Amino acid sequence: MIGRLRWIIMVLIFLGVALLVQLEPDRRQSVQPRAEATERPVASESEPAAWQRRLDAYQLELDATLRDPNLDPPARAIAIERLRARHFEAAEIPRVRELDRTRRHEKTPP
Repeated sequence: MIGRLRWIIMVLIFLGVALLVQLEPDRRQSVQPRAEATERPVASESEPAAWQRRLDAYQLELDATLRDPNLDPPARAIAIERLRARHFEAAEIPRVRELDRTRRHEKTPP
């Protein structure tokens, strides 16, 4: 019974986080100008290089979040979703989730 209740709570937290992530870019747009408008990339910087730089910064923060012993699984899931929302646009997040799954799978020993 407690195990099932714990599972239901985790699902509800995950759904809340997913909703927060979907709403966050809209709220961020209305509160502050888009990063692209305020921080114009250097003309020689390509889109793939900018993407890789954001991905690298995100992965460093993700690793720190995953190692944080003070976070329980629901809090860690929320922190990860907020981290994704901070580094990426809503349309990019599914790609980032897939890259996270691939990266996690590669780190797992056979």
